[in-house]
Amino acid sequence: MPVNLLYVEGELDEQLLTPFLAGSPVVQRRGTKYGLQGIVVREREVNKNETIFFLRDRDFDFEPHEATPNLPTPINTPRSNVLVGWRWFRHCIECYLLEPALAAAALERRQEELEAILREAGRQLADYQAARWTVGLTRWRLPPSKQLETHPADLHGEFALPPDTSEAASWNWISTSAREFIQPVMAVFAEEALRLTFKHYKTRLAGLDVSAILAWFSGKDLLTFLAPRIGAESPGHLRNQLRNWVLSHPGDALAYLPEWSALKQLLTQ
Repeated sequence: MPVNLLYVEGELDEQLLTPFLAGSPVVQRRGTKYGLQGIVVREREVNKNETIFFLRDRDFDFEPHEATPNLPTPINTPRSNVLVGWRWFRHCIECYLLEPALAAAALERRQEELEAILREAGRQLADYQAARWTVGLTRWRLPPSKQLETHPADLHGEFALPPDTSEAASWNWISTSAREFIQPVMAVFAEEALRLTFKHYKTRLAGLDVSAILAWFSGKDLLTFLAPRIGAESPGHLRNQLRNWVLSHPGDALAYLPEWSALKQLLTQ
């Protein structure tokens, strides 16, 4: 499976992966995580090039695939089941910069100290992360707006008209289709349903170890929690400090991140 071009969603991804992959494949920032798959599919078709893929953060869109903690998760097209990219196992790319051994080397601090702060973040931020997971996973239940068609669903063909175009028939179609469209949405967004989902994630995120925190918690939220506790100027400054160390010590960083080694093998095999 040759990969010549890998699209990513952010500047940090491009900065870290470009030297890591050394041009094989070329890493290019392109679009948002929600648009990358469509971009890859379109460009493959237009350019007749099957060597374009993408890599995205998992964020609050997908739970981690815990059976394969050191492997990026493949993403296939829903209809044709063709591999078009991967998502990280950890929540986002910042969570790799927070690998305690790596961060300890980069910040010249004790690994045990950083692990203790991350565990404290796991306790103090658990409810908020549970809330973010509740919204993130519920949001995916929203149907695409195009599923609410601007014509009756039983019409076929671009020149078709319904047999009855009267005001009464038109209103019946509007009210029925709108109701059928919104009812499943109202069900998953009902307060009881949201509370059950929130409770589920509160339980799931309780008492996690450091590895699980880095898989389930937002890396940016963790950086925000960590920065003042180690005297960093800001979360962004801390992230840049970790990034710069990785760029200066690629071999050492790779030794701390088995998933990155697995990614490189996937992209070059």
